[in-house]
Amino acid sequence: MREEVLYRWALTRLPGIGPATTKQLFAHFGNAAAIFQADKKTLADQGLHRNIIHSILTYNGLSELRHKAVQMKNSGIRILFFTDKEYPARLNAFKDSPPLLFYKGRADLNAAHIISVIGTRSPTIYGRDMTARLIGQLAHPGLVIVSGMAMGIDGFAHKAALDNQLPTIGVLGHGHYSMYPSEHAGLANHALQAGGGLLSPFEPEITAAKYRFPERNPLIAGCCDALLVIETRTLGGSLYTVSKAIEYGKKVFAIPGRITDPKSSGCNHLIRQREARLVCSGEELLADMGWQWASDATATQPSFSFGDQPEPKSKLLKLLTGKDSMTLDELSIHSKLGIGELSIQLLQLEMEGTVHSLPGKRFCLRMDK
Repeated sequence: MREEVLYRWALTRLPGIGPATTKQLFAHFGNAAAIFQADKKTLADQGLHRNIIHSILTYNGLSELRHKAVQMKNSGIRILFFTDKEYPARLNAFKDSPPLLFYKGRADLNAAHIISVIGTRSPTIYGRDMTARLIGQLAHPGLVIVSGMAMGIDGFAHKAALDNQLPTIGVLGHGHYSMYPSEHAGLANHALQAGGGLLSPFEPEITAAKYRFPERNPLIAGCCDALLVIETRTLGGSLYTVSKAIEYGKKVFAIPGRITDPKSSGCNHLIRQREARLVCSGEELLADMGWQWASDATATQPSFSFGDQPEPKSKLLKLLTGKDSMTLDELSIHSKLGIGELSIQLLQLEMEGTVHSLPGKRFCLRMDK
């Protein structure tokens, strides 16, 4: 990694320097190295606080970054600065966008058509089916699907994109060296292998923490053309992402749900307040966006047979065959799998669209399989 890139990285690590100041300094000096080579008076002329000036003049962390850069290169992680061609240009319209991002993958962050999909971490069968249905209807070679790689709607959106041969980008709430939830490590790898990507505002070694996820949500809102909300509560975390999308001037779409279903209350509220446009099909979203390509309302779902599945998935599917449902404990007893391993296998089957989870920790086969 060349020295200028290391200086750009160093600039974003200095305490007290936010995105706007970083961009202002870079624009004035022309490159990051010149900022660190400037004298005290030159820096003071930029209106910088004395503490920031002191941090710049005494900075000695370049060797540490050089070592980290080697590890990142070995892991396929690249640094994208806001002036780079690969940096998501849509973010440059917003003052609060991070000047530096960490990216792994091949998906084009500046693709012609990008849709971000968000929603609850505990979707209903309706929410899961609508996610698969709409993304199937929207499928087109020029489309990229973005989501947060979280449990629930995020995971189903990534999976639906992969099922329809669409590149999908996960915006992480942590660094690249870990995956949260851990159950999505396989999904993330699949996305990368299929030409997708993983984007993060955090350095690779940063681990997941509750307060970090809202920090990444503006990226989900800002890097797309349209934001699609599928199931969220009135006070759901998705609404912060919606507020950022509205602030950024993005088109927001929401799937309506039953008025008695709390998991649709947020979507219904957004529609009622005219903060989101009601959408029931991919064709409606395409028409509203003015995107011209044919949508297949009967997108083919992936076929399935027990022979397609390795053990122990095949065992679980055979146990569920012919039964209305089985509890987690019943499946554990009959499959001889521990609860932890069983939960992972069931989650993967849910992601594949072959199993539904029901209230009371019960599971059943999808009736359309």
